[in-house]
Amino acid sequence: MFAFASHEEIGRFGSRVLVEKHRPDVLVAVDVNHDYEAAPIGKEDKPPPLELGKGFTLGHGSICSPRINSLIAEAATSANVPFQHDVRGTDTGTDAMAGVLSMSAMPALEPIWARDSA
Repeated sequence: MFAFASHEEIGRFGSRVLVEKHRPDVLVAVDVNHDYEAAPIGKEDKPPPLELGKGFTLGHGSICSPRINSLIAEAATSANVPFQHDVRGTDTGTDAMAGVLSMSAMPALEPIWARDSA
């Protein structure tokens, strides 16, 4: 199933509704990320060194499934698709987080980040 969720920025309601209704086995969230080299806002927090043009980012954190991450990394590597790693803490602030909290037994791939140009 492929779906779009809304209200991520104001409570992450969309993914919670989708997950409760459809009960997926796995949730893959696609979101944007930040290039701290091009726009150093928040750089003092020492985020991972992510750069525009260096490939998508694969998230790692409390809700992420190492097994699913490995499958995505292997597929990207075999297809010569560049990617970066982004480490998140306990709350990623994404729809994946809200979805996993709605169904605590479901693994997630936290997110395959699309690159933010700002």
